[in-house]
Amino acid sequence: MTGNLGRMPDDPTGGQFEIVSDVHDATTVITVRGELDLDTIPHLSAAAFPAADAAERGLVVDMTDVSFLSSSAI
Repeated sequence: MTGNLGRMPDDPTGGQFEIVSDVHDATTVITVRGELDLDTIPHLSAAAFPAADAAERGLVVDMTDVSFLSSSAI
């Protein structure tokens, strides 16, 4: 599974929320960009749980480009 799993229009701070999934050496990597909060965490959950079930060698969630992490997203 490779590709853009979710993109939301501009959030209140002007940044864009994006989830991209790719497979590297049989490990699924989900890259998250933007803000993770009450509004966006359902999109990450919708991508991460099925990816974890299907991942051959595990799942990595790369949050390097997350600009804000709300306590509701933890």
